[in-house]
Amino acid sequence: MRIALFLAATVVLAHPVAFAEELECADKQAKELNESIGKAYGEYRDEPDKLVEVLKGIVAEATRPQDRYVLLEACSSLVSLLDDLGGVSASAPELDGCPQDHVAMRIAIMQSGDRAYGEDPVLPVLRIGPEYPKDAWDQGLSGWVIVEFTVTKKGIVNAPVVVESSNELFENNALEVIKKFRYQKRKKETPGVRDRLVFDYFDRAYMKKCGFI
Repeated sequence: MRIALFLAATVVLAHPVAFAEELECADKQAKELNESIGKAYGEYRDEPDKLVEVLKGIVAEATRPQDRYVLLEACSSLVSLLDDLGGVSASAPELDGCPQDHVAMRIAIMQSGDRAYGEDPVLPVLRIGPEYPKDAWDQGLSGWVIVEFTVTKKGIVNAPVVVESSNELFENNALEVIKKFRYQKRKKETPGVRDRLVFDYFDRAYMKKCGFI
């Protein structure tokens, strides 16, 4: 299961990803196009500028509803690659054709890192991936939850609350998981500083819907 976990202290994403139920399953043509992403990484591993051009071509080609998942994968790869090459912004011309909400989510992941509390940083020592809620799994639902919380001086998550979610079926699961996270002990309490963690439950629901698992 690939579930993205990232700290995003100041970023609020109203709709971080397209829901799996809104996507059409990939057909043979789309699957071949998706395979071309992996082939491009293998062929142009040491030529990042060429790799960017190839990924842009895949984005331009992924225009059918059945290609939507391929489009998101190619755009995610572009965001990551551009970040490695020196930085990325949503207005980068290389990202033309990519859904802006998806780009915003991927950039948030790249740029979030661990929130620094001045000279007393909050550093994770234990993060646990959430289990997919059974009710959501049975219905083939994807979604996301934004949880806000503080970290105590002892590195324990305190007072987590759901700020926003796509579906309440995911909320209790996210809250239970975040309580198990642990951070390095810090020098002092900072009760007025709160962090946000986004739990993204997208890929597995899509894979279930389209018969990949």
